[in-house]
Amino acid sequence: MPRGLGPQARRCNFCHPLATVLVAGGTTLSAFWIIVLNSWMHTPAGFELRGGVAHATDGWAIVSNPSMPYRLAHMMMAPGLTVAFLVAGISAYRWRRGDRADEVKLTLRSGVTVAALLIPLQIAVGDLHGLNTLQYQPAKIAAIEGIWQTQQGAPMTLFGLPDEAARKSRFAIAVPHLASLVLTRRLDGEVKGLDAFAGRHPPVAPVFFSFRLMVGIGLSYLVFRGKATVLSC
Repeated sequence: MPRGLGPQARRCNFCHPLATVLVAGGTTLSAFWIIVLNSWMHTPAGFELRGGVAHATDGWAIVSNPSMPYRLAHMMMAPGLTVAFLVAGISAYRWRRGDRADEVKLTLRSGVTVAALLIPLQIAVGDLHGLNTLQYQPAKIAAIEGIWQTQQGAPMTLFGLPDEAARKSRFAIAVPHLASLVLTRRLDGEVKGLDAFAGRHPPVAPVFFSFRLMVGIGLSYLVFRGKATVLSC
């Protein structure tokens, strides 16, 4: 948060913290209502249809719809991770340029520490969000995982090229039983495939590849955080 340049602003000791709190609070409140709306579109609650139009019947049910807590937590940790890596990255750049001031090492450690705390939490919340999606949007999970047929002991496809016309993933690299273990907590758990949602599932390729891109970025954060922890000690 930039500090004021005028003499009165410099004499106002609480103006900078107050401005920071107001901006952070305002953006967080804005994010909250955006996530509420987005979540309601995925897991609608607290409404009834009248003549094909949705009418609110329970405001609290709309706000606290089933997927909102997971989406909100997942989303709010994302900017925290972004800022943590931004601070750590700028500090590492200064250190590499020969700046050995105490504050440089302090901010580097702060960024790495925050990232170290948030990454495991983000992974855990992402897992809970996935289970919530399995409960309320199983067709989306089938598309994300590229599971074409309902089966027990479903494999997790690490990479492949989804072919909706052929109803299979070409050149698939998969780990046996792993999708069932992650989604049902059992190696032989049944996972519904896209065959159970014929004509009612999202396009497979966009969600299949975007999910793997997200997971790849998250795992790269984990690797970078481990390396940064070693280098900042």
